[in-house]
Amino acid sequence: MPLIDLGIITLAASLINGYEIEKTPEDKLKEAFDYYRNEAAKSHAKSDTNLFLGKAGGIKEGAEILGVDISEWETLKNH
Repeated sequence: MPLIDLGIITLAASLINGYEIEKTPEDKLKEAFDYYRNEAAKSHAKSDTNLFLGKAGGIKEGAEILGVDISEWETLKNH
């Protein structure tokens, strides 16, 4: 919701109590990608590593299909 559409009470309450910016779908995809990459790095079993890397790879491929700019995402490599 644009700030112009907020009432003065709502705006004041947000400034006093804090507010959270809603993540974009692209941000949510990147967050999921990073989560699975980190889980792959932490896992000890090769099967778990492959599972997490597969999930990260699927998210990255889906993002590419949807036209999401993934040029900033780290390169997906096998450990």
